[in-house]
Amino acid sequence: DEVPQVREAFAAKLHKGLSKGIPNKCLPLDFMGIYALAGREPDKRIRALVRQYMHADVARRRDYVRNISVGTAVERAVCQVSQILPDYMLAFAVTVLTHDPLFERYDNIAQLKLVKQCLWFILEPLITRNDFYCYGFYKTLIERMKNHKDARFEDDDNVNYKMWAVCDLAMTLIWARSNNFEMREFPSDARIPTMFFSPQNEYFVNTRVFLPPELQFQPKKVALSTEQTRSRKRARPQHVETNNTNDVEVRVNEYYSRFEMSYS
Repeated sequence: DEVPQVREAFAAKLHKGLSKGIPNKCLPLDFMGIYALAGREPDKRIRALVRQYMHADVARRRDYVRNISVGTAVERAVCQVSQILPDYMLAFAVTVLTHDPLFERYDNIAQLKLVKQCLWFILEPLITRNDFYCYGFYKTLIERMKNHKDARFEDDDNVNYKMWAVCDLAMTLIWARSNNFEMREFPSDARIPTMFFSPQNEYFVNTRVFLPPELQFQPKKVALSTEQTRSRKRARPQHVETNNTNDVEVRVNEYYSRFEMSYS
């Protein structure tokens, strides 16, 4: 909305609905994906306020998951975790950004940069402020999303390409921002919400990168020290002493000596 007061009021309502009565009386986890749109909020005060709301909702849900993991049966806890764990917010954010009216083309660099900004808005508390962060969970979640298609527009290539480009952007951010790449166990398996993602056939494997080269992940180059740089210089070829005698002259002399011997 163009009116800042409307955006602020909507964010407050969203936060209130997500924070009360976890897990049965609050809004579903799906609604946390809407927080991604605040990544392009032009008003710094509102953006900071929305970030505060989001961090509070993330922390509250993590505390609840921690409590049920201790005092609840394993089967029941696992079923509830996938519906409460804030890390699943990424899956719903991918759907929200895919259908964002301002995101029209999967190969538009300016639009992709805004999408990347929105993704980092929600990934930042999930990656950098999470003691239980698991790189393997996010990697698996993104790969599974990318092997699905949009549930609403299954046959629309533009929509599916946009969704897969958002997945590539999310993976790029995780590669660039993660400090730990362990594939350890996570409290929940990476489940894909079937309401928003439609499965492909079992042989479909999506390995294509849907990002322009400018936005693809580039590993950081490690700067070499002075000693390493010197050691990598090519060794100079050793000087080999050679006879200054002209080879042609030697051959001519040999020829004439043989010629003289034949007539002697």
